[in-house]
Amino acid sequence: IIGKNLQGVLHNLDTTIMFASAGTLNVEDESETFGGQREEILKFAQELVTDVQAVLSGSAGTQGELITAAEQSLGNMQQLAERIKSAASCLGPENQEAQVMLLNTAKDVCSNLVDLIHQAKTANGEDISHPAYGQVKNLSKSVIGNITNLLKSVKTFEDESSRGTRAMESSVAAIAQELQLFRSGEGAVVEATPEELIRANRAITQATSRAVAAAASGQQEDLLATANIGRRAIAELLQTCRGAAEGCEDKQLKSEILCRGDELAVQ
Repeated sequence: IIGKNLQGVLHNLDTTIMFASAGTLNVEDESETFGGQREEILKFAQELVTDVQAVLSGSAGTQGELITAAEQSLGNMQQLAERIKSAASCLGPENQEAQVMLLNTAKDVCSNLVDLIHQAKTANGEDISHPAYGQVKNLSKSVIGNITNLLKSVKTFEDESSRGTRAMESSVAAIAQELQLFRSGEGAVVEATPEELIRANRAITQATSRAVAAAASGQQEDLLATANIGRRAIAELLQTCRGAAEGCEDKQLKSEILCRGDELAVQ
């Protein structure tokens, strides 16, 4: 149930990102400010770090301890997501790319938290040598890393002169997470056609062109847009590579698809 509720938070963030991408994410309460939301974001983010540590301990403890820790993390993640959504809306649609970037940082935290709780549930009750415990430790570090990334973004987003640079750093971190998941072979895989792989590759070409243009212009908004487009293109490419490899009977070709996807993400 906790996992399903976290998935609900994730879907809700996806929907809000869709509105932000369309330029229709507006502040509902005019009295709200980004600065006013910032303190609440910091508060719930810090509490979530404590929750993650409790989930890590709970995975090796009793089922009751794990459930309590997971429920606590769900509550704080829900609160954090709401504050991030409010903060993003305070930036206004004129800062569309900044809105998307901020929402993406929250999505990264929630997505990792879903995986952490799933692995903790798998590990709970098993012998300490079970491989799931190793995954729980790695995912705990990953969630805390994403929370740190989110906090850095929140602290710097009011400074328009550094938004783009911070967004690029955030995207590099997000791509590293995508690459780690890709290499682990974990998570759901949906079969993809060669045509879908070609489309995903074209998106990489477009993202690369945007990156070159942003480097030439030096404008923070161009960097922001590049960061958003780049991370989305890489995530889709890696998912499509896994999907294309899944239905490939030629072992050599399957290996080549996965290797090329990995190489592109690194580049």
